[in-house]
Amino acid sequence: MSLEKIFARLRQLTELRAQLKRLRFVVRFDGTAPKSVRLDGKRLMQVLLNLAHNAIKYTYEGEVHIVGRMDQDETLVVEVSDTGIGIEPVLLDRIFLIFGLVDKKVRAHETGVGIGLYLCKQIVDAMHGEIAINSSHGVGTRVTLKIPAPPPVAHLSLSGLTVSNFLNGLP
Repeated sequence: MSLEKIFARLRQLTELRAQLKRLRFVVRFDGTAPKSVRLDGKRLMQVLLNLAHNAIKYTYEGEVHIVGRMDQDETLVVEVSDTGIGIEPVLLDRIFLIFGLVDKKVRAHETGVGIGLYLCKQIVDAMHGEIAINSSHGVGTRVTLKIPAPPPVAHLSLSGLTVSNFLNGLP
């Protein structure tokens, strides 16, 4: 799976929504993205789209940044940060519960059913990763994903190998 393609597609699918709200919108990968990694690209995209849409939805002015990088331990780290309305501290404990943030005051003019972050958590857990949220009410939110993304398994080519070639190579 190509991280470069995932980030390009994410930008393509979300940029217009941010532009319509006149937000500064950044999607980038810091450093060199590996040509390919082993992870479920469809599930990663599902999580990133949900986080991007939430950041854009709850940011009325300012900016949304989505920045990815690879750690030295073959972990993909993605930070989605915004200057939106933020989340009240009392709600952070139930942020990943199904319907955990259904709040009529906040949601009166927004759409959604309250399962997006719950699903993100389930997907990230299934990928053996971590998701964390830091937020300041009225200031903004930062969501950090850490997902194992090792390189693909090298394929051993057996073309041209015969039993006698194999046996002759033994000590």
